[in-house]
Amino acid sequence: VVARCVRIVDHLLTSDAGIIVVACNTATVLGIDALRARWPELAFVGVEPGVKPAAALTATRRIAVLATPATAQSARLRHLIGTFAAGVHVHVEPCPGLAALIERGADDAGELRSLLAPLCANVRAARVDTVVLGCTHYPFVAAALRELLGTQVTLVDTADAVAERVASLWRCSDEQRARLR
Repeated sequence: VVARCVRIVDHLLTSDAGIIVVACNTATVLGIDALRARWPELAFVGVEPGVKPAAALTATRRIAVLATPATAQSARLRHLIGTFAAGVHVHVEPCPGLAALIERGADDAGELRSLLAPLCANVRAARVDTVVLGCTHYPFVAAALRELLGTQVTLVDTADAVAERVASLWRCSDEQRARLR
């Protein structure tokens, strides 16, 4: 993952990119520190599971994180939970194969439902009221998740927060951006 991220950033720099969005939770949790170390002058914005907003939103102090297996097992996710969800029960649900199914188009509702049903059953059993979409693919199946989890569950997607962060960095000078990292 890190090697792929380095190749992508190298390519983006040939086009004079000034801000790099690592638009993948797995790439962020596994690679953003290496990217920042390699290019300390460059502004990187990572997409990572929205544990902080979920912990702020929950009324029951019980949240779940749906994530790829790599993100679910990452030290970065454990750090986010420890930092932003102290006193909150966090159920982490790895979702093997879900991102790949979404990439293939998931046009077979039965196949999607077959994959999601047991994952959502685990989340419902954890009695959470807030669920983090811990993969940038998962908003594409938010309607199916809402159907399986129920309308009482709030889904947290960090896309707007990431866009706002990029916009705020874009408005800053290069010097200001370096200080904000």
